Amino acid sequence: TAPQASEQRQTYDLAVQAARDYRDAVHQAIRLIEADRFEDAEQISKTQWVKIANHLRDQTDKLGDANTADLFTEISRCADKYLYFLEAHLQG
Repeated sequence: TAPQASEQRQTYDLAVQAARDYRDAVHQAIRLIEADRFEDAEQISKTQWVKIANHLRDQTDKLGDANTADLFTEISRCADKYLYFLEAHLQG
């Protein structure tokens, strides 16, 4: 039905925007680490990344796409792990 398709499109658009926000937060954290602002980068990873990743999962769940929701969960875990390794490398 048209209302259901419109709602799915809106949910899809929100998921796409959340993915862009997540990408931007990752890039911002990398720039902060390169500028030796480790605490600021860590704060981003603990607040923005978690918030955005949860929003992504919620949106993909609303679309009925559990596999994509699982994928975003794993992306979040990997991003946190790589940020940790990057911080350790730059501090070492």
